[in-house]
Amino acid sequence: MHTLTHLKWHAVVSLLAGLLAGCGLSPGDTAADEAPVAEPGEARSGLASPIPLSALMKIAVPPGTPHEATPLGVPAGYDWRLTSVLHAGNDVPAGFTAVTGWGHVLWKEDAPLVVDEAIAIRNASTFLCYAAPKAPPRWYRVQAGTIEGAAFSPDYVDNLNVPATIVPSFNSVRVSFSRKPPRAFHFWPLGRSGLSPDPTQTYCGLLFAFQGRAVTTSGQPLASSSLLAGGGADYWLSTTAPWDNYTTNAGLGLGELRQVKGAWSWFGFTTASPETLALLASDGYALPSW
Repeated sequence: MHTLTHLKWHAVVSLLAGLLAGCGLSPGDTAADEAPVAEPGEARSGLASPIPLSALMKIAVPPGTPHEATPLGVPAGYDWRLTSVLHAGNDVPAGFTAVTGWGHVLWKEDAPLVVDEAIAIRNASTFLCYAAPKAPPRWYRVQAGTIEGAAFSPDYVDNLNVPATIVPSFNSVRVSFSRKPPRAFHFWPLGRSGLSPDPTQTYCGLLFAFQGRAVTTSGQPLASSSLLAGGGADYWLSTTAPWDNYTTNAGLGLGELRQVKGAWSWFGFTTASPETLALLASDGYALPSW
């Protein structure tokens, strides 16, 4: 896989309820799969975040947060099998200049052997936070749009994978993959992002987020599923470096795995503090110039 790891946690701070207003889609948005997604409006100082504050706070879990269920096929010795984890976090390895957010979808350990389930995915985006000297932190959206991925072995040994069934629709993709043998759908936005080359900027965190909901393999809605979804991120030597057995990439971490249900929900991973994430909801984001 791109590599699996996780986030730095800062104490959850009190947040004004008023920040919830005007932050876009709610985590329980039940709009039809074909409904158009609104273009970003304007926030206090940038483009409005499509991710509401309530969803951001659900993503901002501390390392060691138990998953909602145990993923099928993940070996017992893996540090992320039962909980979220932190590895590199905001400490960029020397010489690494690029990053990508990623998501993965796995079967629950008690998933039936025969199941007609899939996941619809939309709005996958990666954001980076930087603070210029004597300036508040600022969020930048560095990845968005098309995703690519495949069905991997849940242990990710040797990055072995086979194609998943990916069906595009108006504003999302429907993805199905094998239950027997168990596979994990691992995906990422097309094209890595460079990190800011400005040494005067302070790096204050990453966010990767996407929406998912349960459907059948033919696209019919489901009330619940046997699927778990979550996110993570990797640093890379460069935007074009090939995968080389984890020598060219290093994982930031892996967030909580949560159950995929019938309503659109946000999933993801972050290395930012809750108060820094709140700035994305209140102040919006900019597009990078680097």
